[in-house]
Amino acid sequence: SNTEVDKISHSFKTAYKETCVQHPCFGNSIMSTKDWWRVCVLKSFEYAGVNLTPDQKENVFRRIYSLFGSHATYSAFPDA
Repeated sequence: SNTEVDKISHSFKTAYKETCVQHPCFGNSIMSTKDWWRVCVLKSFEYAGVNLTPDQKENVFRRIYSLFGSHATYSAFPDA
C-alpha cells in the first residue's frame, strides 16, 4: 500500500542521513560501498517496523542493490 511505501521512504531518508554520519563518504576505507548500502537499506526496513529474518534481509538487500545498481531504475532527462 502507499502507506507502507511512504513509511519505508521516510525511514530510508532517516537511515541514509544516519549512515552518512556514522560512516562518511560511503564507508571510505572502513567498509565497502556495498556494505555501506547494506547497512542503510536494512536500517530503512528496521525503522519502518519491518521484521525480517537474516535470510530475508540478505535477499531483500541483494534485490534492491541489484536493481538500483542497474540502468533499469534510471532514465535520461528529455533534454539530455
